[in-house]
Amino acid sequence: MTTNTPLGTAPGHGYLTPTVIISHPAMQVYFSLSYRDVPINTYFSELFDVAGISLQADQKTDIWCMAKLERYMFEMGGFVSIIPRRVTADGLLTYSPYIARELMLARRARTPQILFVDDQLLTQYRLEFPTSAIPFFLHAPETELTRHVEEISQFRRKLASGAARPARQYVPREATIIVGAGSMLRDAASYLAAILRREDYKPTIVPGSTGLEQAFDDINLFELVLRSELCVFVLDNDLSCPDLLLAMAHAHCVPSMRFRYDPAATSREPELSGAVKWRSSEDLGSSFSELLQNYQSAFVRASGRDIIEQLATPEQVSDTLNTWDPADGPALVLHVVPDDSYVKDRVDGVIRTLECTDTGRVKNDAVCRGLYDRIKKDHFYYTFEPVITQTHVQRIRKPREMDSLNCGTCIDFACLFASMLEGAHERPVVIVVGTPRGSHALAGYITEDAVLSESEFTLGDLRGAVNRGEVVPFETTGAVEVRGDRTVAAETETERKEGGNLLDYRTAKSAARRLLFQRDVNLEYCIDVVRARRSLHEK
Repeated sequence: MTTNTPLGTAPGHGYLTPTVIISHPAMQVYFSLSYRDVPINTYFSELFDVAGISLQADQKTDIWCMAKLERYMFEMGGFVSIIPRRVTADGLLTYSPYIARELMLARRARTPQILFVDDQLLTQYRLEFPTSAIPFFLHAPETELTRHVEEISQFRRKLASGAARPARQYVPREATIIVGAGSMLRDAASYLAAILRREDYKPTIVPGSTGLEQAFDDINLFELVLRSELCVFVLDNDLSCPDLLLAMAHAHCVPSMRFRYDPAATSREPELSGAVKWRSSEDLGSSFSELLQNYQSAFVRASGRDIIEQLATPEQVSDTLNTWDPADGPALVLHVVPDDSYVKDRVDGVIRTLECTDTGRVKNDAVCRGLYDRIKKDHFYYTFEPVITQTHVQRIRKPREMDSLNCGTCIDFACLFASMLEGAHERPVVIVVGTPRGSHALAGYITEDAVLSESEFTLGDLRGAVNRGEVVPFETTGAVEVRGDRTVAAETETERKEGGNLLDYRTAKSAARRLLFQRDVNLEYCIDVVRARRSLHEK
């Protein structure tokens, strides 16, 4: 093991000069972070790099896998968490519930830990964090650089002293499936066992105890749970003895997947607790395969801004995205979802705080501006994926999936803004144009006083309506960060830089207008959402 080297400042090259990175297992730690907060994550990752502590983080995906987190909680020498604040639609301070869950796991596993918490959060939620939590000022964390360096040095000495608890002892590839009563659950357990065998695991199916006393006293089953690499619980809709065994496994941080049968289930996405509800064998098999794929993936070393940005770029594991056939423009209306919970939350918050008392075009624009500015607060970023250049289908994320992944494409954001505008009782449009760079989507609204033809829009019609102010388009990706000095459509690099990789609302409208009036664009679709819905209902 190398010795500690004095830390030195390095103006213009991060906050500190890296020396020697230690690869000793005790110096590899679980890194819990808010993916969207790249600058603050980069600041702290540099400090840990210099201290010779290797931060290991989970690559962001669309699947929340508690079993993987439980696994790495014991495979790493310690736990590091950076907890920035978030602001709700009502202006309240909060923080990621996923980070809160990881912190709970670390505390339950008694993992050596160090936490850096936004100072305002720490003041407001003091009792929710360990007394050892260290504050930082979000907008200038280097203000307390000296203290941060010293705290990290102390944490390093703690890890080097062997104070970390011993690694969990288990048999690799051994899996235990604990199943509730009934033939349906037994068949489900057999199905999961077959999937595990396909992945070279050695599964053992164990019926859950029939009584509480048996569940408490079955020491052989308890030891089997402890020595298994992975446990899978197949549970009924009602609480039963297998739930007690799950609680024991959870208390000991044994990697566990939880599948609860629920004939009324409407989603197979994992809950924050890690539980997955299922109502058919197809749902069960798909959910389990996705979770197992995520569980088997490795953590990534989080060192430097580029890697941290890469970690925040989600990998798609599930196949739950909606698809759209680019040959069917009006079908885009099916992806405009004003009743989505994420959409309703944002719309309600904006409408409650809207101070505009005018009507007509002024009110239309005030609502749109309010929604645009609200999305800017969610710190989304634009992800570069094939959008509508494919010849078969385009995948479109649901609003709650965008919120979870913290990113989207232009068509994702166009549908999101159209959803919010419709939810706010405006008349949205979704516009898709072809450019030499590929197809691009915009959103906009039709004013209350607009007098438009019932026929399908041509590019000339759209340009005329824009000139008259009857259709107001805007660049939806202006409300989200574009990483790496790039532009998305007709905005300029200067406009992006002036907005901190974002565009203000006025510039977003100018950029959309500029795009529509370029010589080399063609109009693929201009979907009046209200009219398109009416047409669908009439079919």
